Order: sequence, then C-alpha cells, then structure tokens
Amino acid sequence: MSKRSLVRCAFLSVATATIFGLLGASAIGADPTPIAARMDTFSHPDKNSDGCFALSLKPDGVAPIASPHDVVVLFNTSASQTGEYRAKAIEVVKGLLAGLTADDRVQLMAVDLHAVPLTKTFVAPGSRQMSDALAALDARVPLGATDMAKAINAAVDSLAGESKNPRTVVYIGDGRSAANLLETSEFQKLTEKLVNARVSVDSYAVGLRTDPQLLGALAVQSGGTVISDNGALTGKEAGNLLAAAANATVLWPT
Repeated sequence: MSKRSLVRCAFLSVATATIFGLLGASAIGADPTPIAARMDTFSHPDKNSDGCFALSLKPDGVAPIASPHDVVVLFNTSASQTGEYRAKAIEVVKGLLAGLTADDRVQLMAVDLHAVPLTKTFVAPGSRQMSDALAALDARVPLGATDMAKAINAAVDSLAGESKNPRTVVYIGDGRSAANLLETSEFQKLTEKLVNARVSVDSYAVGLRTDPQLLGALAVQSGGTVISDNGALTGKEAGNLLAAAANATVLWPT
C-alpha cells in the first residue's frame, strides 16, 4: 500500500451519537461512492438515559489523490518529554519529514504552555529552513506543561491561508493537556473548528503517561489516526507511518 492510498471519513458527534471513521484501502482514480455503512446501537443501564449508536463508514472506492499537503507539526516540548521519550520523538519527526514529498509544505511548532513556530512559514520538509528549525528544536529545553487546545488552535490558525492544498496537523507527544484540562464544551468547539477548516489530526503518542483518549477523540472527529509508542516501531518507521497518514485522503461531510 502506498502512503497515499488511505481514505478516511471525518464526522462530528451529534447529541448522544458517537460516529467513527474507518480506514479504507484504495485504487487510484476510482469513484469514492458508494460507501458501505454499518450501525451498532447500545442501550444505557439507566433506562432514563438515552442510548447511543456507532456508525461505521467504509468507502468501496477512493477519492482522487490530492497533493501536495500543508502540514503543521506540533512537537511537545513540555517537561514530561525528556530522556528516551524525547529522543524517540526526535527520531519520529525526522522520519515524518523524510516520508513527506518534496512538494509538501510544512511548519514546525514547539508546543507546551504556548505554541512557538520554529519555521516562520511553511517550508519544504528537506529545506535548509527546516534543518535550522530541527536544530532549534533539539536545543529547546523541555519545560512546563502543555495546553492542547492552544496548540491545536494555533495550528488551525496557521493553516487558514489561501492555499487550496489539503491540510493536516501532526502531533508528536504524550497528548496530556495538564495546563488546560479540556471540558466537553471546549473540546466540542475545538473539533468543530477542525471540521469547519477541513483539518485532520494525526498523532504519535509517546511519553511516560500518554492520553490516548484525547488523541483518539481528536483523530476520530477529524478523520485522523493515532500511532502509539509500543516499542514495535522504530522512530523512522513511526515517522513514515505518520507521513502516510498526513497524505491520506479525508472524506469530509458535506
């Protein structure tokens, strides 16, 4: 499977419904319709509470390949990302950049209490500007906690230009938002902003204590994916998978 052969669906949760997007393999040039659907319903133990359902959609074909992509890479530089976790994360971001195409446009940001751009604008993944940004990232001391809402908002705002390229956020870190514990209403606004801007979120979860629930929810709501640091993948391999995810086609709701 090539790195551009993934197709994902992105949806927002409505009321008590949780809607999931499934990955689909593809062949270039096929009509993205029809879409196979499956719905499972679940009852709540409290008969006074509403039940819920999970709707899974899998396209039988694929959408046309769109290239290049605009990618914002959010690299967690909080105090929790030190030692072997920091070293693995650096390997992953280098693998990600190596796996992207020369035509992709990338902006690297260091995120903790704030989101700090390490490239002034979007640059080629193998450019001198990106090499300088990686050096600045390597020299940055991990401090503080992370505000995930601020990080995602900064990435979406950075992608809000005139470019017509597909847009993706790639997050590398533990996913914990210790500086701002997201409440339901704030999370809903965040995911609505992602969907309205047509921005997917792919993540690599690495750290002593990761938050797979938050990263998974961001992925499900935006048509992204989550890769966990379980020791089975090298940093380069994980980075290549992230590059494939970043270049995947997302079928947005209309």
